[in-house]
Order: sequence, then C-alpha cells, then structure tokens
Amino acid sequence: MSFTGVDAPAAFRAILSKEPDLPTGLAAIKALMEVLRRCSAGTLQELVRLLNGAKEDMKTKVDCSSVSVVSGGELFLRFITLASEALEKEDVSAYFFRLICGTIIFTSFRILRTCAP
Repeated sequence: MSFTGVDAPAAFRAILSKEPDLPTGLAAIKALMEVLRRCSAGTLQELVRLLNGAKEDMKTKVDCSSVSVVSGGELFLRFITLASEALEKEDVSAYFFRLICGTIIFTSFRILRTCAP
C-alpha cells in the first residue's frame, strides 16, 4: 500500500472485476487516477515518484500482462510530466482537479478500443 492510502494493485483488480472487458492498460490508468485522487504530493517530482511506485506495484503484483500495465502507466506519466510547465504556472491542486475531471486519456483509449480488431 502506498502512502496515499491506495493499494494500486487492489484498485487495478477491483476495476477489472467491475469491467472485465476493459483493456489492462486502461485499467492501469484508472488505478493511477485513483492514486492521484488521494495524492498529497506538493511537487511534480513527488507525484512522479508516487505514480512510478504505484505502477511498479501493479507490474509486479497483478496477474496480467505487465507490458500493458507498464504501457498504460507510462502513457499516464508522460501526460503528467508533459504538463509540468503548466504546473509551474498555476496551483497544483487546481491542475489535478482539471486532470481528474478531464477525459482526454479515456477518450483516446475508447477511440483506440473501438478501432482495435
């Protein structure tokens, strides 16, 4: 369990049990979103360290394709780190609120999911 109070592997398994047809990469992103919701990191570096730890926990403690879990986690982390310039210019909590409420990642995966064979 991480210091956020969220057990990322347990959150991952709970998401997949509710949505068994969900791709594991997307389940990993949803689990990381749950970690982010409960996160108290004050800097980008703290946040990245926390999310990397959660991603590694999922990679080693879930019975799914580790490639999918890592890929979903990396996509999520890249989105976070690419926004670091925005984080420097505004309040971190306001940015996280918009990130959580946003649908960019989920919309992208839904499009990819409907296009997949």
